[in-house]
Amino acid sequence: MAERPRKRRRYGAAVVDVDVLVLGPLRVAGVPAPTARQQRVVFAALAASAPRPVPAVRLIDGLWGDAAPADRTKALQVVVARLRKAMAPSGVDVVLDDGGYTLTVAPERIDAAAFRCACEGEAGLPEGDLEARRALLESALSLCDAEPFGELADEPLLADTARELRMLWDDAVGRLHDVRLAQGQGARLVPELATWAERRPLDEAAWCRLALGLHQAGRVTEAMRTLHRHRQTVRETAGLEATAAVAELEARLLAGEPMTDVTEPVGNLRVPGSSFLGRSADLRAVTGRVRPGRIVTIVGTGGVGKTTLALHAAAAVRARYCDGLWFCELADIESPDGVVAAVASTLGVRRQRGLTLLESIVKGFGSSSALVVLDNCEHVLDAAGAVASGLATSCPRMAILATSRAPMSVSGEVVHPLGPLDVPASGAAGHGPAVELFIDRARAAGASVGSDPPTTADVVDICRRLDGLPLAIELAAARARTMGLPEIRIRLDERFRILGRPDGDPGDRHRTLWDALDWSYRLLEPPEQELFSTLSVFLGGFTAPSAAAVAGRPVVEVEESIWALADRSMLALAAGGPPTRYQLLETLRQYGHEQLLHAGRLEAVREAHLGHFVELVSESRAGLRTSAETTLVPLLTAELPNLRAAHQYAIERSRASEAALLVAALHEYAEWRQFFELGSWAEVTLVLPGVPLTEVPALRAIAGWGRCIGADFATAIEHAEAGLAAEPAGGESGWLHDVLAHCAYFSGDADLGLLHGEAEVARARADGDAYRLAYVLADRGTHASLSGHPEIAAAHTAEALRLAESTGCPSVLSMAQMAQGFLHRYRDEPVQAIEWLHRAAELADTVDSRWTSGICRGELAVLLALHGDPAEALTLGLEQFGRFRRAGDDGRTRGVVRMVIPALHRLLGQDRWPDLVTLHAGTRGRPMIEEPHNDRAVDEVVARIAGELGTAVVADALARGSAMADRAVFDLAQAAMGAACPPGGSTTVGGG
Repeated sequence: MAERPRKRRRYGAAVVDVDVLVLGPLRVAGVPAPTARQQRVVFAALAASAPRPVPAVRLIDGLWGDAAPADRTKALQVVVARLRKAMAPSGVDVVLDDGGYTLTVAPERIDAAAFRCACEGEAGLPEGDLEARRALLESALSLCDAEPFGELADEPLLADTARELRMLWDDAVGRLHDVRLAQGQGARLVPELATWAERRPLDEAAWCRLALGLHQAGRVTEAMRTLHRHRQTVRETAGLEATAAVAELEARLLAGEPMTDVTEPVGNLRVPGSSFLGRSADLRAVTGRVRPGRIVTIVGTGGVGKTTLALHAAAAVRARYCDGLWFCELADIESPDGVVAAVASTLGVRRQRGLTLLESIVKGFGSSSALVVLDNCEHVLDAAGAVASGLATSCPRMAILATSRAPMSVSGEVVHPLGPLDVPASGAAGHGPAVELFIDRARAAGASVGSDPPTTADVVDICRRLDGLPLAIELAAARARTMGLPEIRIRLDERFRILGRPDGDPGDRHRTLWDALDWSYRLLEPPEQELFSTLSVFLGGFTAPSAAAVAGRPVVEVEESIWALADRSMLALAAGGPPTRYQLLETLRQYGHEQLLHAGRLEAVREAHLGHFVELVSESRAGLRTSAETTLVPLLTAELPNLRAAHQYAIERSRASEAALLVAALHEYAEWRQFFELGSWAEVTLVLPGVPLTEVPALRAIAGWGRCIGADFATAIEHAEAGLAAEPAGGESGWLHDVLAHCAYFSGDADLGLLHGEAEVARARADGDAYRLAYVLADRGTHASLSGHPEIAAAHTAEALRLAESTGCPSVLSMAQMAQGFLHRYRDEPVQAIEWLHRAAELADTVDSRWTSGICRGELAVLLALHGDPAEALTLGLEQFGRFRRAGDDGRTRGVVRMVIPALHRLLGQDRWPDLVTLHAGTRGRPMIEEPHNDRAVDEVVARIAGELGTAVVADALARGSAMADRAVFDLAQAAMGAACPPGGSTTVGGG
């Protein structure tokens, strides 16, 4: 490992650099490890948890359980004291702070912490960055040489961590296999894949990887036999059918599709990682019904597994929908009007001038091959049905999959009723899916559940009392580690009897689920009950610090409660992080919300939620203009659902100050990330009474920015001028002339745009704001290059680069680098222009700065078509075309079409050249910003085509394109790009 500074301070003690190894037998480099078993167990637990402290109560429970000495704290102190003495020669100490014990060892010198860090780093890389992903995975796996903790792995204090590390190691091996397969190394990998799969007969992913490896080795028949063998094993061993994903892979293998590409999945839908039991028939039925132009609604009671089935069904048909899988959660939508807004936000579409929001979605996705999942529609049935019906009717290649407790009752809807899992009759042979689910979840929770007749009888009885509802079964199974099965059954009987539910009467299944939730809730300790209900105000997940802030409790204490809730399956890990995020399933969130309401705490907790997120964005505001942007952007992206909920609450309660602060603080985040929704937040906030005058200019700038991007220049100018009129009251007044400048640029008046840009430069200089000055100088420099003012461009871009570097902010630095690229483009220095634009795009990607990245890649598409690889140029153009068309951004979509015409000319045969002339005519004079360099390149292509095919052919194509509507132009462009796409390359162009 790399050398580190020898001494650091943490928790008041010196941190030492000593290698501590727990991924195998416990070892401490250079000195003997502790020899006494209790000391070894504590040392291993502290090392595996680093840098997070381990609470004393957890150490006590792990060492002694119910047999703890009378003075438990004293007994632990004795063990720790002896451990400190044993480790003194190494310089390693154990310190107590924040309610837990910690080793004074640099975390990167502990193999478990380094292993986790490498795995998390790989997970954060783009899917297509194969070399970097492979290096990190190989680095992580090189740290694991044996069973975690060696002979200590079964110790109660270490068993859960050992299991988690084994699962992480398994996942890392699988991901490394995926990377190597994506690099086309299947032939060399087959022996390793075969050994791995043989050891995991029911691991579908392992057998699919083996089949892919055999296919890459040219052994297609063996690949098909491998999948068939896996099917038989699953059927004979588990009594289940293989998932639809296996059938999809078989179809791809038979079709001879290339199996080496790894591309970033389009859309936002991700499949949960937990096993999916007992629903193979339902999965086959739903996947068979999902098809373009159709609405399929999975209907069933709460907790029956509708969302899980929808996610797995969507994943199983992913290959059919090249424009992505999109998951839209409607549970938190409180009004019918919010449904279409939620769908638009999910799809990245903003309202187009002269169109409704639904019409704007149809315009962006009208020809798209996409699958949209609408989850939890029951409380907005009419609105959800109207949106689903509108999309299915107007987007013939789009499929709609919905979940609800009742059908939407719209034309063309296909309803799939989802019942509970089958439970065997008492005394019947065999397990059945409900019993299999209970056993699987109980074992995952660390319980030892056998398959002997008495145990099976208890499990069957529990599942019958829970009516086979998966969520209720999972909650009960999570208790199996601390309760015997007979005790669980007896307690359920008592609970249902108290609630007046006669034994043997299945009753209302929703009541059954609520009874099971209530039973699980009442078994929690009071602090855990209070935290659980508090967590119901979060949307899209939460971190432990956020939960602690809203609950008003110390983070260490809240973490203990979170872990307890996770152990009992009452919350789960959420996507995203680090830091680690958690979430409540929607049914559990509804139950927690009800507890808050009954306790009279709902309003207070929502106030705390609003206050926390106002504080969060306020603290982030300045950091977004510095190098801290790198860490703040993923944090804010993960919290967007909570920020949206906080803003909605502020609007509902007319809390103008908090609403205004939320919006204003997110300006930098939103503009670079193209979070168009913030413009509408600003407009809604501006109509509240009592908006602080100091925030009005910023709100007007954000509202104007949103209208300008939507090409509603008149309204954008009104906002900007109103903001300028409000400036005497003070406050953040930047960006108003920037809005006016862009309205002028996009309207074709470059000189007026430059004048407004100069006004913004003067204001930024007066304010002494390096970030804003760097931005406006780079922006004005770019437009000066485009409009033929090289002297202005050269001076502004050089100063912008110096200022941007001083801020350390990746977004503004990448914009300054982009301005350099445009300057070199104007000077006819394509090599330098390509270098600067590549550099800018790659830096922008590190902070998801889509605005800069999109512009750079569009320019690169032209430059590479003329001076480099046209296939690479087309790939860049495809990405931008799909993104802008899905968003309904016609101006930029037209611009991308023009940018790829030179590449298409080099890649297509002469029979398709008239289409390029048609595309030229259909986009000429209509992009948002005139691009003279690109226009010259396209004019040269048209001239060459005229020389080869004749002026009559060109004249006819020009006439045809001039009469085309945008949609027809875009469809033609898509067809041309699809025909030109190189073999093995992506053909996904997104917009249709």
